[in-house]
Amino acid sequence: MIIQIGEISEKTREVVKQCNLKIYSFDEILEAGKAHPAVFNPPCAEDVCTICYTSGTTGLPKGAMITNRNFIAALMGTIQQELRPEAWDRYLSYLPLAHVLERCVQLAFIVAGARVGYSQGDTRKIVDDLKALRPTVFCSVPRLLNRMYDAIKASIKKQGRVVEALFNWGLRNKMYWLQHGEDKYSRFFDPVLFDRVRKSAGLDCVRVTISGSAPLSDEVKQFLRCVLNGAVVEGYGATETAGPTSIELSMDTSVGSVGGPIAASTFKLVDVPEMGYLATDREHNGQPCLGRGELCIKGYNIISGYYHSPELTKAAFDEEGFFRTGDIAIILPNYAVKIVDRKKNFFKLAQGEYVAAEKLEILYGASPFVSQIFVHGDSLQSYLVAIVVPEKGYVMRWAKTVPALKDLSFEAVCASKELHDTLAAEFARVMKESQLKGFERIQKFSVESEGWSVENGLLTPTFKLLRKNMKTKYQDKISEMYAN
Repeated sequence: MIIQIGEISEKTREVVKQCNLKIYSFDEILEAGKAHPAVFNPPCAEDVCTICYTSGTTGLPKGAMITNRNFIAALMGTIQQELRPEAWDRYLSYLPLAHVLERCVQLAFIVAGARVGYSQGDTRKIVDDLKALRPTVFCSVPRLLNRMYDAIKASIKKQGRVVEALFNWGLRNKMYWLQHGEDKYSRFFDPVLFDRVRKSAGLDCVRVTISGSAPLSDEVKQFLRCVLNGAVVEGYGATETAGPTSIELSMDTSVGSVGGPIAASTFKLVDVPEMGYLATDREHNGQPCLGRGELCIKGYNIISGYYHSPELTKAAFDEEGFFRTGDIAIILPNYAVKIVDRKKNFFKLAQGEYVAAEKLEILYGASPFVSQIFVHGDSLQSYLVAIVVPEKGYVMRWAKTVPALKDLSFEAVCASKELHDTLAAEFARVMKESQLKGFERIQKFSVESEGWSVENGLLTPTFKLLRKNMKTKYQDKISEMYAN
């Protein structure tokens, strides 16, 4: 059934009839309603507004029952904290509409009377969508922002050494002044170096870019702040929090945090002694902090429970009603939150060491050679293995500099010993620079040329790894790496 506002032409009625559908004008719907009056039953704050399912990265998705109160609290907290949409704003909706972040942000723009445009549904055509709409606010995930970063760097490199040197000089200078709380030379750098880049990506009107779902690397974040000439902020939330529950402030030029809690939320840290995190800790990796532990959240934005799952609901909340996020956080001296580890997706190796796979995937995945990476460990084994999908564009440019590889296909390069040795050296570099422990080293890995996507069932709609599916698909290769 189709409902159309305004008059319906005979041509439209004929087309709809040929499709075996029915069409009504809004006036016809109103008249039908008058003929069948119903008792006015307005929604209450505690009524379930929607059921959003979790991503199901490690198991079956859970149906989070989000009430009207939950949504309104998350929405108002987000608007008051940072988003602040205006009627003149334009927003591109390309994240899945079933995802709670997209629901919350889109609702914020509708409340403000702003314009919302919808993508073609193909992330490979996202630049075309951006150019068509030229949004003023851009919500994204690290995977796409990383791809944007790599594409811009590659485009600049193609223009020759002089252009690349000039671009990097301007970038270093602008980054320096932004880190020191000034925007001293933007009037020079932007017209000469960055305006063309922004326009070519359809981001020349963006005033704020919001990243969520996973941590964004400091390098990419600062790069985009300079090139896009606008705020690039990170937020944190979950399906169970009905949207963002913390967002950075746009005037904060530091890196590494997801900001403080929105007005609707209360945070606390709970000790995780088996991983060495305590709420009483006052130091993290040699830097001062105000505590470390599992981040737990309470507030009007937190769900009432999971649909038809009382046992899972009970397990998700502590005795004080705080939702257990499963994320390890530290409180920075400025009271902002920094996510540093993962409790939910960690495993124990044979010698008793606890390993957080997602943290390692973010660190190792920051290498320009890596597009996607899946880190796996087994409690019966003493070391980590990984499945790696190389970054095709970067790897093929690198291959042209290697005589034995310059004429080979991407698939053949992926199978080469030269790329395997280079990736091993890259992982060693990352391990040293990130000060990882010995048991966090990737000892063996397999290189795959085919990427992982939502379509082939290995990624969630927000581009997170479906770990159970990954393990099933690559079980033979994992077993082989442990056997040899």
